[in-house]
Amino acid sequence: DGPHRYKVNDPAIYEFIDTFTGPIFKIIFLYKVLRTDPLLVPPEVREVCEGRCSVMSNGADEFEMVALGMDKGHGVRYLKERTGAKLLICVGDYDGDISMLRAADIGYAVDNASDYVKREADRVTVHARDGVIRHILQDIEEEIRSEK
Repeated sequence: DGPHRYKVNDPAIYEFIDTFTGPIFKIIFLYKVLRTDPLLVPPEVREVCEGRCSVMSNGADEFEMVALGMDKGHGVRYLKERTGAKLLICVGDYDGDISMLRAADIGYAVDNASDYVKREADRVTVHARDGVIRHILQDIEEEIRSEK
């Protein structure tokens, strides 16, 4: 197995997925795995989940499974519709946030996000530890002032 072969260390994950028969709303797995890209869910996990649930990475050592068709994008679209909000601004860092960034009117990736997530965002802001919300608010305020 070369450096591009991913293996989840605990076979109990596969046993759980194979034998679980109830509806999946959300399940979070914390794991340690050898992989070259921390954003990728191991292919064998995606394969086992295919057609049963959506699976996405939300950190270097976790992934989550949610019901098919349910993701952060679905959630923020629902909130925007229910609240009547005129502008939806979202910020993300891992591939679990991509559907939300796509659904947003303005989607921000933090500077420490992967290049893949940054390409999906409309804008890139500061590192997650450097006051992201403050920077985004300043960015939006400047944009509003320049439109006047």
